[in-house]
Amino acid sequence: MLAATLLPACGGTDDPAPGGAAGAGPGGAAGAGPGGCSTTAEGGGDATKGATLYSTQCSACHNADASGKEAPNITLSTTAGIGSWTYAQFYNAVRNAKDKDGTDLCVFMSKFEPKDVSDCGAQDIYAFIKSKPVNNTVNKGTFCP
Repeated sequence: MLAATLLPACGGTDDPAPGGAAGAGPGGAAGAGPGGCSTTAEGGGDATKGATLYSTQCSACHNADASGKEAPNITLSTTAGIGSWTYAQFYNAVRNAKDKDGTDLCVFMSKFEPKDVSDCGAQDIYAFIKSKPVNNTVNKGTFCP
């Protein structure tokens, strides 16, 4: 029942084209990907575009400042957030709901399909998170133990 309540907050798209844009994903060849986004392993992106996506796809659970709410702190804190993650690990969390070590994240973490968050969109969200202040407060969230 709780999952059914949360899923609508995780819906939406950042790509007006039917089916979304697939893109090259992390570790793709450097240069411009679909829609002109960066395909570098560092996860270059547009923080302004990422702010819009983050507010519709992530903030309900991770808080507006990424410090955690029902879901964990995802600021770039190396002690309390995802500061020690690579962009490829972040991408794997967004796309496949996998933790840094490849294990499954909380069951409530959405697996965002390219139609919901394109590869460019994932890079934009990452750029937005990188623009937020680091918060060293451990917040594991309330959804999962």
